[in-house]
Amino acid sequence: MKIRAVVPLRYQNLLERDDAKRELADIQAFLDTSGIEYGEGAIEFTPLSMRYVHSDRQLHMACLFVNTLEGAIQELHAVVRLKLADGPAGRSGSAEAARNAVFAKTTFDFAPDFMGRLNRGEAMLIHIGIPTKGLHEDEAFSVRDFVISVSEVRVTPAPPLDEPDEREGCDDVW
Repeated sequence: MKIRAVVPLRYQNLLERDDAKRELADIQAFLDTSGIEYGEGAIEFTPLSMRYVHSDRQLHMACLFVNTLEGAIQELHAVVRLKLADGPAGRSGSAEAARNAVFAKTTFDFAPDFMGRLNRGEAMLIHIGIPTKGLHEDEAFSVRDFVISVSEVRVTPAPPLDEPDEREGCDDVW
């Protein structure tokens, strides 16, 4: 299934900016070339980038929620937990950092007025700052540096559309 990158309804106005258009185009290119096989009938979570900013004491994460359900959704709830992986995969390079780093449990609750409609075959881009303890300097991480669990996923189906969805996505920014 071809996946189309989109932004939440609340942030559609950001697509007027060149940097936002570029980011969405880069994510679309990633989706087109990554070879990720998304399962059918699910909401899939795909972390894209993770960077700890010590002045904020937050892990800044860009991620996607991908809809492969039979139809569109208008609400999404999920809980994501992160922990640094032990061993050489961690960029921090030390088991001590993995033991000391604590990332807040992250609860996503997207209402219709925020997310709009997420159609089948669409990936909604989200940026979030996750409160973090135990790290002491700015650092970019790889997704492989983490053990990630996603739970409590719940969705509300969207009502059928009488007309095509005109929300902008990556196809509209080329």
